[in-house]
Amino acid sequence: MVLTERVIEGRSRKVLMQAAKNGYFYVFDRVNGELLSAHPFSFVNWTKGLDATTHRPIANPAADYGRHPALVFPAMTGAHSWQPMSFSEATGFVYIPVIDAPMVYIDTSRLRAGLIEGNFNVTGVMPEDYDPQGLASLFGSLPSLQKLAGKMPKPAQSRGVLRAFDPIAGRVVWEQTGSSIWDGGVLSTAGNLVFRGDAAGRLNVYAADSGKPLKQLDIGTSIMAAPATYTVSGEQYVAVMAGYGGGEIPKPKLLSAMPFPQPPPREGSPAQIAAGEVLYNRFCARCHVFGEALLPDLRRLSAPTHQLFYDIVLNGAYRGKGMARWDDVLTQADAEDIHAYLIDQAWTAFAPSSGTH
Repeated sequence: MVLTERVIEGRSRKVLMQAAKNGYFYVFDRVNGELLSAHPFSFVNWTKGLDATTHRPIANPAADYGRHPALVFPAMTGAHSWQPMSFSEATGFVYIPVIDAPMVYIDTSRLRAGLIEGNFNVTGVMPEDYDPQGLASLFGSLPSLQKLAGKMPKPAQSRGVLRAFDPIAGRVVWEQTGSSIWDGGVLSTAGNLVFRGDAAGRLNVYAADSGKPLKQLDIGTSIMAAPATYTVSGEQYVAVMAGYGGGEIPKPKLLSAMPFPQPPPREGSPAQIAAGEVLYNRFCARCHVFGEALLPDLRRLSAPTHQLFYDIVLNGAYRGKGMARWDDVLTQADAEDIHAYLIDQAWTAFAPSSGTH
């Protein structure tokens, strides 16, 4: 939240400004709580707008995922998350790290997937991951992404952008596309500069008034934090903590797809594998997605790790690595079902990469 003073309709007001997760930029009189303005800074379709008198959102029935799967802007991340925005007294603009992304929301209360840890009875699928056929076993028959998007005036895709927003006029002044939906926070200076790091390891510098790119520095590792500035002996410096949630490391080689290792022998009955699919989606898939991600794809477990599987899941053998024990919600039988499902999925992935059938 930003506290400042702005002249609104000829009157100086002490204001509080917020780019909320719901996609609206709010300006309040922080003395008496009066809502002075609320304008979308990102595309939203969960509401048809705000009531002119109460300022409460007018629900959009098309976005009611309780009735049917719905493509909704913004995603569960919100249109703006914890990455700090910045306000410039010089330009009067706020510089917002915007997550311009939707999700397909699905009510799972009456579906095979059921309860999903952390999400209760709803799941959200990014458009790039939305595969109706691949999701059918857990979520049943699903409409195509094209059908969900309908005549929506916004592509069903995810992107991160830096937007300069005029809080008084309620409009976007300029924007620059980022490298991902999860880039860093923002710093603006009185020298007409805006700094922002990104997930690709670049510190980007823009002209605050126009958005013109001025400089790009390759830091060598991803940046999530907002830069800071200070002076020493009259010389100004800009510093940023680099590292995608951790310490700084040398930039790795470009990622190449590695073939899947041969899995251990299949185990478990078809019923156990089916039960393991539901349990994996409920408790594990939130962190351990299949494919490229920050955490391991468990289809690629090594033989020694398979040997330790139950000790890791139930007894916390890897708690020093951040993997807590799960014996408070999973039984030995549950863990066996999950392991059987993982091995089954590993064989499915291994067959195409190995040329076997």
